[in-house]
Amino acid sequence: MNFRRRFIEPFLLSEHPPWFDARGVALGLLVGFGFPLGLQWISLGLIRLGIRFNVILALAFTWVNNPLTVAPMYCGYYTIGASIIGGSSRVSSETFLQLMSPMFNADGFLESFYGLGQIGSDILIRWSIGAAITGLFFGVSGYIFTYFVQTHRQKKRCQPD
Repeated sequence: MNFRRRFIEPFLLSEHPPWFDARGVALGLLVGFGFPLGLQWISLGLIRLGIRFNVILALAFTWVNNPLTVAPMYCGYYTIGASIIGGSSRVSSETFLQLMSPMFNADGFLESFYGLGQIGSDILIRWSIGAAITGLFFGVSGYIFTYFVQTHRQKKRCQPD
């Protein structure tokens, strides 16, 4: 993955209003952090039916959650959720990976989605709360940061040299 091509260039070359780019980054981070791997691009497509945003930036920022980061992120989500609503947050990462194995060992999207249902409500509820909080935090932070940067960049571009 070329970081500059995926993240920096769509951001710097954008001619859109700051809110449009900020909304794209925010939704990309919200979906990237808050939705299970495999549902992200589908979710953005459905969101796009009702909300205007920079789709390229949104798709790029969903890559915060990828096959390399999914296990530690999901373990963190469970820990956050367990600390908020109670329950055992003392699950080792090895035990957590075993519990999540129906989803991690899936061969395709449908099998992964079915594996998500096999995990059990105790883990899934805590995982969902942690994912939602993390997604909302990074989505709001991404919106504020992107709006500020894009507004500043556009003002600077409009000023005579």
